[in-house]
Amino acid sequence: MKYLIVTLVKGKLEKFQQKLLYDIPKKFNAKRAILRKPPAHITLKYFFETNDIGKVEKFVKEFCKSHKKSNYRARGFGHFQNDVIFIDIDPSKEMVKTRREFLKRLESETEIEFLNVDRDSQFHISVAHTDINEEYDKIWSYVNKTNPEFNCRFDNITILKVEDNLLKVHKIYNLK
Repeated sequence: MKYLIVTLVKGKLEKFQQKLLYDIPKKFNAKRAILRKPPAHITLKYFFETNDIGKVEKFVKEFCKSHKKSNYRARGFGHFQNDVIFIDIDPSKEMVKTRREFLKRLESETEIEFLNVDRDSQFHISVAHTDINEEYDKIWSYVNKTNPEFNCRFDNITILKVEDNLLKVHKIYNLK
């Protein structure tokens, strides 16, 4: 089975992101971002496959018991070339430290395969990606009519699974 490890986004930011995520395909020819019906999230570990998620579950559960919640700000938009448009995240030092330690230990304590993108990823919440090249300028202009600014909590680490080609919550673990 295929999995993804994230922190779920909640509250006003979740509502804002989900509205934008689903409004963009209605206005533009850019539907790839919603094909898996993703919940609002910040990716911590990109897709991986395993037939035994138990070891990962145990690791995440124990990690969350010993690590505290922290803050971040969601502010404005950013992009990766003309392929991805996202809400930009300004993480606290504590959030950066927690993710760094999480990934380091996850890699050493489980058999999950890591890619460079896992180690070098920028905190962000996608609103459009993959099929946006042709309409990138229009989408970029559209999203920048708003100026999102939210104070948020990094309070969970969640395992999502791909089931029936959709992203579904597998397990949520709350940070202490």
